[in-house]
Amino acid sequence: MIGRPAIIVLVSVIVAIAAVVTVALVKPAWLPGPGTDGSARGAPAAQTAGGDSGAAGGGATSDLIVLKGSGDEAMLPFTVSAEKWALHWSFTRVPGCCASPLFTAYVFREGEAEDHVAALVGASLGEPIYCDAGSGDYYLRVSTASVRSWWVAVEPA
Repeated sequence: MIGRPAIIVLVSVIVAIAAVVTVALVKPAWLPGPGTDGSARGAPAAQTAGGDSGAAGGGATSDLIVLKGSGDEAMLPFTVSAEKWALHWSFTRVPGCCASPLFTAYVFREGEAEDHVAALVGASLGEPIYCDAGSGDYYLRVSTASVRSWWVAVEPA
């Protein structure tokens, strides 16, 4: 007989796999995908953090911010000029890794540590998250497991 914790883990793995497969099938073409070096291809960036300065490609959108990185944890500051904005995001899993990838990111106002204004989690991968927290200084707190690289794009909604 399978115990309750094993069932919960099994269901979580199935949901994560379904989310990744769904995103692979319905990801909008304009969204950049992480390159093999962790850079966001095709995503112009007026402001970048957590990697190389600037990203190659696409037409320039001065209000687009691309935050990218790798590793298990990151805290990246950014400034938004719009009152309402959208967050798009993606990640690349570690090749050959047997564990399901885990990606969570929370957006906080600068100086705040508890009340986030937006949350990005694996279940909503591929769907933009909209935030009406207003303009100002924010930071992105990212935690990952079995993820090689990731990016988050912030743009006016």
